[in-house]
Amino acid sequence: LIKRILEGLKVTVPGIIFATLGILVIFFHNLFDFIFSSPAYWVAFWGSMMLLSKLLSLEAKLHRKKV
Repeated sequence: LIKRILEGLKVTVPGIIFATLGILVIFFHNLFDFIFSSPAYWVAFWGSMMLLSKLLSLEAKLHRKKV
């Protein structure tokens, strides 16, 4: 169906590529904008960073005791 529509419009290949890339850029920009403006994302991100920091410090203490 899309191929028939594009053939009927006599669209060039660079035009199709440009339009497709433009739509993809819009889609991904909106996706990242939604994710990064979400408070739940930032709470989960900083919670994960704090948990990782705590686990690394506990691991370091464990290795210091063995040496």
